[in-house]
Amino acid sequence: MKKNLIAALSAFMTVMCAAPINTAAASFSPVETEHRLVGSVNEVNAERVAALVNKYRRDNGLSELKLCSALTRAAAARAEELAVSFSHTRPNGQSFSSIVVDYHIPWSKTAENAAYGQTTPESAVKSWIDSESHRKNLLNPDYNYIGVGLFYSNGVCYWDQIYVQTKEEMAGTRAPRNYGDANNNGVLDGVDASFVLSDYARVSVGKASQMNERQRELADMNSDGIINGVDASAILTAYAKSSIS
Repeated sequence: MKKNLIAALSAFMTVMCAAPINTAAASFSPVETEHRLVGSVNEVNAERVAALVNKYRRDNGLSELKLCSALTRAAAARAEELAVSFSHTRPNGQSFSSIVVDYHIPWSKTAENAAYGQTTPESAVKSWIDSESHRKNLLNPDYNYIGVGLFYSNGVCYWDQIYVQTKEEMAGTRAPRNYGDANNNGVLDGVDASFVLSDYARVSVGKASQMNERQRELADMNSDGIINGVDASAILTAYAKSSIS
């Protein structure tokens, strides 16, 4: 199996009262079940997926999705389950939608996009965009919330998105952080990398940083608490890969 093999699944489901759940048939390859969680770097990457999804929705004239903390925790749990069984059926035999219930998330409609093997947020989102069924989930105007999870196991990244439609206003929601947008102007580009390098040069010679707390949060691409040339390089790489059309 090639390292860069793309394997993705898509499920679309509408629930009305006790309507039956239908998910798309999919084949998958089992993986070893020895796992290890990774830290905040993957949290940054997962959140960037949500930002890229919103960019794609904006480009197609749709409203943006809000990132929901409870839904993100559910997606993170699902990403870990995907390393055990890459399927919309959970290892306990239940549909993926049962995890939305487990996390007490109100919903009238939900869908899941899953993928493994992609090494960057950009490549994960591109794999979904290139798949008709996944793209329908990305561009479904009914959904208003999203959760994204990322789990690393045995050298493989497992990505999960859960979309929800609900009329209830959920707590703990916000717009996804567009990591890499160091100047916080809503656009990730080379200007952000230049801004980071300029600020790093100032700090290196003993001058005060010109970044505010929010800008530092967005610029810290490797989540090490230090803003330097490594972050600028990561921003340039993200910018180069940000064209997903």
